[in-house]
Amino acid sequence: MLGTPGPHGTWARERVVVIDDSFAPRVRRALRAHGQHSHELQRYGLGVLVVAMAVVALATRRAGPAVMAWSALVIGVPFAFVSWVGAVWLTVRRWTRHFARELAPGRMLGLTVGAHSIRLRDHDSANEYAYSTIKAVEVRHGVVLVRPGSALWVVPVELFAAVDLGLLQARAGRPGMAQVLLE
Repeated sequence: MLGTPGPHGTWARERVVVIDDSFAPRVRRALRAHGQHSHELQRYGLGVLVVAMAVVALATRRAGPAVMAWSALVIGVPFAFVSWVGAVWLTVRRWTRHFARELAPGRMLGLTVGAHSIRLRDHDSANEYAYSTIKAVEVRHGVVLVRPGSALWVVPVELFAAVDLGLLQARAGRPGMAQVLLE
């Protein structure tokens, strides 16, 4: 852990880790679990279910209400489930390919946890987000999934001290602390 002076004289905690071969399977498991529980993909599945049931019900409306309801359930529910599974599979596959390129073994990854924001750095990029812009923080299979806005960060849990992870989870999505402007 390195200490670096941050804004207004505060100290930020910085950790660096080198990605190894054991990280890829953890990322795949974490992304699969995250995709299955993703609110966006669950809303997609619910939307497909409603549309499929409505289309089937309208197509069979002349047969009567009992046939309409039964057809909507028998055809609409399996179609929506298969569509949702396909969407989860494609999304997790896209995420896995992306992170396989970004987090290849041998790459260094650094995390700085500051008083008002976190910064993630690797060989060719650096991203910094205020705690208030982070939507969600999940810990799955030894991987921390951070959702700043519509982006997704996959960070090894080894980069976080217990205090830092607790701080991030407590402050995620909350407005920042009041800052005093020095003149």
